Amino acid sequence: MATSWMATSWMATSAHAQSYDLNWIAGEGTESCPREAMVAADVAARLQRNPFSSESPQQLFVELTRSATHWHAALAVRHANGEEGWSRPLQSASPSCDTLGDAVVLAIVLMIDPAMAVAPVPEADTPVETDAEADPETEAEAAAEAATETSPPVEPPDAGFDPRISAHAGASFAGGVLPEFAASAHLGVEGAIAGPLRWGFGMRFFPEVQTASGDFAFGLTSFSLTLCAEGRPIERLLLGGCVSPMIGVIHAVVFEPDPTFPGDRAWAGLATDLSAQLRVVGPLWVRVEGGVLWSLLRRRFDVRNEPEPAFRQDLAGLNLAVSLALRFP
Repeated sequence: MATSWMATSWMATSAHAQSYDLNWIAGEGTESCPREAMVAADVAARLQRNPFSSESPQQLFVELTRSATHWHAALAVRHANGEEGWSRPLQSASPSCDTLGDAVVLAIVLMIDPAMAVAPVPEADTPVETDAEADPETEAEAAAEAATETSPPVEPPDAGFDPRISAHAGASFAGGVLPEFAASAHLGVEGAIAGPLRWGFGMRFFPEVQTASGDFAFGLTSFSLTLCAEGRPIERLLLGGCVSPMIGVIHAVVFEPDPTFPGDRAWAGLATDLSAQLRVVGPLWVRVEGGVLWSLLRRRFDVRNEPEPAFRQDLAGLNLAVSLALRFP
């Protein structure tokens, strides 16, 4: 009995002497997870002391990441001499990141003071019984794994569906569809389908551009559906390719003379582009696209008693776009 009491007292004294410099790393898509200050406060409340100090030679790293179906946390301790010590991977399939946050708190508490594994309520003033022969690290691991199962995993209707969406707005430029290389304003939204595939919907508006003679002007309003495939070679960069069927209306403005068929005409096209997106900060990205805009329904605007048309669309022209995008997890 005396030996057991001395071992338990030494374990508690050693645990209370530990302090760590907390390094919190929150990856993309983990904005809804508990923050560093919240986790540190919960750990301190359970231990009834603050185990964190920026001056401590021991470092505790906590890195949060998000995959298509799970929340992940990687915990690791680095000692003063640079050697890696205790580590623990955690994950949760819960729709909310709160379950993973609770597991992180519990894993840190048990790493610092394994005796907390048998405390049903950390705040209660009830005696704690410990077994001197038990393996503290095994108890901590079992309790941390149990924490990730406090709520049963809830699978989304389609496990391959990624709910991330993005919205972008900017300027685009195209040749061949109007009398001159023209600028337009564009808006768009995108969402994930599965894996690297994404859908998109967009709108472009080209103001009227005058012909060389100055007698006519033509503009274009179009709508597009997009199918893209994108990959991430590095964390802050997305590269992809898109195919976008487009429909719209060409606006014809006549100054003089009398046209053969004035008014708007339907138009159809196809954009084939390559894109690059670079994350600036948080959810803000810069997006650049370039490719070819094909006129599938080419229009010719004839003038009565004139041998040459006022304007005829080209089969293909250069297509460029620059925009700012917001990507939401």
